[in-house]
Amino acid sequence: MNQVHSSTRRTASRRPAGKPDGRWGVAAGAAVALAVVCLGCQSTSNSGWKFAKDWHAPKMPWSKTEEIETELPQRVVATWTEAVHSRPGEKPKRGFGGRVVFFGDDPAKAVRVDGQLVVYAFDESTRADHDTAPTRRYVFPAEQFAKHESESQMGPTYSVWLPWDHVGGPSTKISLIARFEPRGGATLLSEQTENYLPGVETPTATMFANRTDAASGVQPASFQSPMSRLD
Repeated sequence: MNQVHSSTRRTASRRPAGKPDGRWGVAAGAAVALAVVCLGCQSTSNSGWKFAKDWHAPKMPWSKTEEIETELPQRVVATWTEAVHSRPGEKPKRGFGGRVVFFGDDPAKAVRVDGQLVVYAFDESTRADHDTAPTRRYVFPAEQFAKHESESQMGPTYSVWLPWDHVGGPSTKISLIARFEPRGGATLLSEQTENYLPGVETPTATMFANRTDAASGVQPASFQSPMSRLD
């Protein structure tokens, strides 16, 4: 389906807010790789995750009356990393920190968008093969999603936090899909990614692992999965 791509100008009070050509083959791959690198750096940086500590996004540089430009994106790329969110007086929660990037006509340049983000989470540790319903859904309305914007070398990017459960839960395998619903444009879906939350092994999983190691003659080694803390 053909889509008309255009830039629109909206005031900050309103903003949270195709098919690509051959350039996507190389340029988009490089942009995605850069997004993953940026995410890895941000997950260990104090300044990059301040919004997750107090549940507020970084302040944006424009005033409430300044007009800003948004674009209808052609592609969305979402990368995720396991992280821990702590608040004084509360038990730490584990979940995923995400970096969401949108691309327009230029597959190597991120663009600012206006719309709602929905992230679908599927618990692959307990989900049946025929079950297509998401385990959880995280909704960021357009006005709220705009507050998660920050600048990067590629251009505007968006950082979000997906809480899952309290620290100390079992190891869990979770698939995530981001769905973006732009104002005045076609809905976009990111690629589905499989992610892992390290935690306490269940007795069944431990017994199975021990039997497998004994049968293969492999001796277990001491290993501790690192947890990224959001300070």
